[in-house]
Amino acid sequence: MIISARMTPVPVISSPAILADLKLSMPDVSITTPDPGFALIAGIMTRFNQSGDIMSALQWALPQILSTMQAEAASLFFHHSDKMALKCIICQGPVDITGLTVPLGEGIVGRVFATGQAELVADVQNDLAHFNHSDQESGFVTRSLITAPVLMPEKSFGAIQVINRIISGDDIAMFQQSDLAILEALANALALAFSHVELTQKAVDDHMLKRDISEAVEAQKLLMPAPYAQDIIAGQVIPARQISGDFFDYLQSDEWLAFCIGDVSGKGMAAGLLMARCLTLFRFLARTGASCSDMARQINDEWLLKSNDRFATMVIGWFNQNTGAISLINCGHGELIYWRNMGSNHNKPDLIASHTTPIGVIAYDGLDEWNTVLGDQASLYMFSDGISEARTDQNTQLEIEGVINLTGQHHDMNASDRVEAVMRLIREGELKTHDDASLLVISRDISQPQINHIDLPAHPTALPKARRFLQDMIDHFNWGDRRDDIQIAVG
Repeated sequence: MIISARMTPVPVISSPAILADLKLSMPDVSITTPDPGFALIAGIMTRFNQSGDIMSALQWALPQILSTMQAEAASLFFHHSDKMALKCIICQGPVDITGLTVPLGEGIVGRVFATGQAELVADVQNDLAHFNHSDQESGFVTRSLITAPVLMPEKSFGAIQVINRIISGDDIAMFQQSDLAILEALANALALAFSHVELTQKAVDDHMLKRDISEAVEAQKLLMPAPYAQDIIAGQVIPARQISGDFFDYLQSDEWLAFCIGDVSGKGMAAGLLMARCLTLFRFLARTGASCSDMARQINDEWLLKSNDRFATMVIGWFNQNTGAISLINCGHGELIYWRNMGSNHNKPDLIASHTTPIGVIAYDGLDEWNTVLGDQASLYMFSDGISEARTDQNTQLEIEGVINLTGQHHDMNASDRVEAVMRLIREGELKTHDDASLLVISRDISQPQINHIDLPAHPTALPKARRFLQDMIDHFNWGDRRDDIQIAVG
């Protein structure tokens, strides 16, 4: 029996819902116990940062995968484009197949890599595609296996395979479909870790930095999100040096946006490496649908595992593009500015103070989130001290009052224009700062239509979710009389 599942490079998760009291209820994902995917990516990034050697990180990671899957053997194959083949770079189990090369498209590993579909082969004897070269040479018997591609939207790294599920002692059982889902999640975590390791390696290569520092800067820019099409959220970072410790990010899950902004203590390459680590952990947790406080707690716990003298201030939140519901937690990042109505001449903003200490200082206990609904013409400004401590032409520090006066002039602007209006002053020298400067703005104008979209795999199993999404849009825009004119096709 063969079960296939399409691996979506960036997982589409269920969106959080809004409770009647305006508090946000996140998806039903338990974060109280360590998630194996999160533990895997955190462990890889920590060990890579310590040693600079990805293989030493993988030597730790593969036994973790083996234990999670309760498998007899596991192997990781990497794609070698110049040889048009997949090569086993590390394995764990009774037989060492390190160095084994599988031509692209051949065997189950080659097939999974080529199609991007994870496969469960409950009984290998019934699948002629099994590449049994190593079995024949070693005498090892492969009975059941799962193979999953390790890929991101922009790159396919390879495939991971686990063999023979152990139930007790030497007793072997067949893998189940639930095991397939677990390996897919672990493969996604591996892909995200490899992507950030690759970018980090490019940014810290001494030879490259000496020859062309601009390439290191561009590598770090790749860690920041692309401009958001609907222009309701935007951010910028201006580093004090070439490499910044400030960062921001946002990613979409249906009508929800997960967002963060942060500032790692210190400057330069060390801060840049820790910045990449924070972004990696945030993206992984956001894709699981974790709440703001759960994300903050897990990132803080992982940071505390590695003793160091650095910390990071951070704001983490969720924003609903359709309803305006927003929830966030401020981890030592300084005051945020919330304008309820930018169109009012007498409006004064609310200041959102820190809810807890910065990431990496002490363990978090109870965490309270800030919840509200952004109305028409409302906006939220989140910024680092590189802006609030900037100095004017009169050599006076801007401070929070100066930022309020500055942002209060941003009537009838979208998020990108609001960010540019502030950051242009720093680039052109009207505001002078000796620290990294970062700004993230969420701006809502409900007079403008909110066009939503959803990412789905091109597979018939996606039809039910597509239908539900269209039904919500039909109800939202009162298109009931045109319902029969809509056709859905997936292929």
